[in-house]
Amino acid sequence: MLFHKLPDSLQEMAMEIYEFCPDVIDQGFGCMDDILVMMSKSGQKMDELTKALLEGVNMNNPDFGLKILENALKTEQKVSLWWD
Repeated sequence: MLFHKLPDSLQEMAMEIYEFCPDVIDQGFGCMDDILVMMSKSGQKMDELTKALLEGVNMNNPDFGLKILENALKTEQKVSLWWD
């Protein structure tokens, strides 16, 4: 889903997206901690998009996936939705 205009509160929008499609976080952005470990173990360097997604994110916060979703909305102005 591509957005031409985003609301002022990306935090609220991220919560609404999560309520509508929890897999965006549960099987997507909320898995970024595991992805970072795999990247590190394989020697893969973090690209600029990943750095942008992680800006201001506290990976020790259990809701870090929501913050990454906010950053994705701000950076890419889009989100991919899916269900199992």
